[in-house]
Amino acid sequence: MAIYLGFDFGTSSIKAAAIDDCGALLKNIAIPISMESPRPGFFEIDAERQWFNGFLHAINKLGAEIVSRAEGVCISSVCASFVPIDAARKPLRNAILYGIDTRAARQIDRLNASLPKETMASVCGSGFTSHSILPKILWLKENEPEIFNQSKYFVESSNFVASWLTGEYVWDRPTAAGAHLLDMRNGEYPGELFAQLGIDLQKFPPLRSPLERLGAVRKDAACLTGLPAGIPVSVGACDINAEAFACGAFDPGSLLFVFGSTVSTLYTTGTYSEIPGFLTGPSILPGTYRLGGATSSGGRYLEWLNRTLGFDERTAEIDPSRKSDLLMVPFLDGARLPYQNTEYRVLWYGMSSATTKEDFWRAGAEAMGCEIYDLCGKLSKIASVPLFAHISGGLTSNPAFAHIIANVTGLTLKRFKRTNAAYGDALMALSLQEGLDTARSILESKRRDKEEVEIFEPDRDLFRAYEKKRTMYASALAWISEVTA
Repeated sequence: MAIYLGFDFGTSSIKAAAIDDCGALLKNIAIPISMESPRPGFFEIDAERQWFNGFLHAINKLGAEIVSRAEGVCISSVCASFVPIDAARKPLRNAILYGIDTRAARQIDRLNASLPKETMASVCGSGFTSHSILPKILWLKENEPEIFNQSKYFVESSNFVASWLTGEYVWDRPTAAGAHLLDMRNGEYPGELFAQLGIDLQKFPPLRSPLERLGAVRKDAACLTGLPAGIPVSVGACDINAEAFACGAFDPGSLLFVFGSTVSTLYTTGTYSEIPGFLTGPSILPGTYRLGGATSSGGRYLEWLNRTLGFDERTAEIDPSRKSDLLMVPFLDGARLPYQNTEYRVLWYGMSSATTKEDFWRAGAEAMGCEIYDLCGKLSKIASVPLFAHISGGLTSNPAFAHIIANVTGLTLKRFKRTNAAYGDALMALSLQEGLDTARSILESKRRDKEEVEIFEPDRDLFRAYEKKRTMYASALAWISEVTA
């Protein structure tokens, strides 16, 4: 029996999964990791302590019996996060995280104001945002020039570990595109723009596709990890792509929402399209493209809400057929997809003396439903959005939450119970060895298994009843946009 391993590097944990050559899940574990916020708007992670040691911890927790029989490995990254490393693969500082990190606001404004429209359109669509890596590298160049000059490469989390396993450095194209590091006209780095900004193109590893072979596990890495030397390591991609691969949401017309620390959206198309505020670019399979990005809500928002109010939904029996009387706009630390405005903030309306802690939690879930409905409305302007979507992420393990999202959006939601991004990574490792058709066959088998799939159908009466809240949500967004202009 062949075994394939997948590792997903997230914001708060590293998840690992082991599957056999029939796609059966053998083991699924999670290792907690933590980020740092040294200053307001700065979000970082110690790459060596959290990513590298976390990976070794995950390997150890999977166990020698599984790890020693592995025939392939794939790792997914925290999208649009990077760490500068030296020639010995040592981090020169903490990694700088994705769109929640807003340190480069001045560099973003400067780039958006100075670059020609054609350059902007080909690299970042409607403009650079806090999810863009290039402004943060400029911030590094201007504020920590010694580290900038010493950097051999800028790598994201998955290749930080994969390069140690294989000795090979790459960026995968979907991740590079999502971080605004790809010229859509040719699918390569925007070399002229880098030169104009005084950034050496050689500091960025070569670009590859997610399902390609990166390299093989080296002997020294095998000795430390227990992985067999010489087994292949896949290029991989960022976590949203791994989530899509885990449930088969990678063909044109597929719609996926991942309810993790943030809410991520991935809509796959067969042609290149642009919508202001959305990330765009190549998707997992050659010849496919994606529209999407991450919001500022999700688990981070509900955790903050629960911590602030002293509420734990795990001990509450929440009835998803009840509506709250509250309106919420869930923007912690600014709004990302699709508004890309660091000034947006949380808004609550409708509290009374009868409002309970459970009402606040329910309203938070409803707000995410309104957010998804709003995003679908924007996607529908350029494509036919399906009436059903795949969902994944930690929040969806709560049936009340998933039912609320279905009722607010009117979408039929499908959740694979025992898959996550790490499973998607393991399946990518399998497809490298066994072929994409084998991976498709495994996914089709899972879709037919009632024990594997959970369906959340919207209550049509409740969907109509939520019309007022969806309208109020849109009005609240317009008001926030006006007061922060």
